[in-house]
Amino acid sequence: DQLIITSKDRTNKVVSEPFMINTDNKNFKEIRRELTSAYVNNSEEIIFLGKDILSKKEDILKIIGEKTGMEIADESKDKIVIRDIFDFDSVSLERITRRMDNILRSMFEELLIGLKGPSVKDWTIKEIYRGDDGANKMYFLMLKLIRKYQEDAGLMYKANLNSRKLSDASWFAVHSESLGDEIKRTAKFIKQGDFSAEDTKNLHKTMTKIEKDYIDAIMAYYKTDKKLAQQTANSKDENLKAVENFFSNSSNVLKGNVAEKVKGMISAVHNIAKITAY
Repeated sequence: DQLIITSKDRTNKVVSEPFMINTDNKNFKEIRRELTSAYVNNSEEIIFLGKDILSKKEDILKIIGEKTGMEIADESKDKIVIRDIFDFDSVSLERITRRMDNILRSMFEELLIGLKGPSVKDWTIKEIYRGDDGANKMYFLMLKLIRKYQEDAGLMYKANLNSRKLSDASWFAVHSESLGDEIKRTAKFIKQGDFSAEDTKNLHKTMTKIEKDYIDAIMAYYKTDKKLAQQTANSKDENLKAVENFFSNSSNVLKGNVAEKVKGMISAVHNIAKITAY
């Protein structure tokens, strides 16, 4: 038996104070950062105020479109009100984790398609960019869920979670989002570069190995398989050596950029494996 003690009475929901965001003299990134903070911290109502608020409505709509469960509730010439209507009972952390996993696998697949094709120059990377947008959306949703569970022990217990699982999920969210970014940046530099057939062949071989390590790392995470996780983590040095060989004796700047981004992918996969290994 487990005793759960919580300071909240879920039958008497406490309505939080609105989160105020003044948009005057703020650019898109600053506004996005404040809204993201309010979203992750589960503010139920977010109010944008500003003299030129209507001119920034399109930006605000773009930002809330990047999040799950937000809508405009009211607006006027100097105010836009956003409500968080997310239903925590309708989704689970496991489902979001698997959704993130599926997105990352698709991004790997698209990257390998580009390297396997007859010409990298003819390759379109729009699916990878779309995947990264989806990964970012899942990342913030995972943080939102984790924060909610941390603050509501009853909801955490109902979801069959504990502090260790939440800690592991937090690390997975961070490293998987980083992996998505590095896949996108790797694709960007490959597309811009002028690499030989031998270069793309070697990159394809290295990426295939990294993809396999990612799949092993996430399977170890799902199954809490420490042995598999440790084996996967141990492949980091071998993968880094392959990247160094790719970059050796080259003054090609883009080739160096690709090498650095692939190293970032290797580190992210390594860190995902370590969640279970330790």
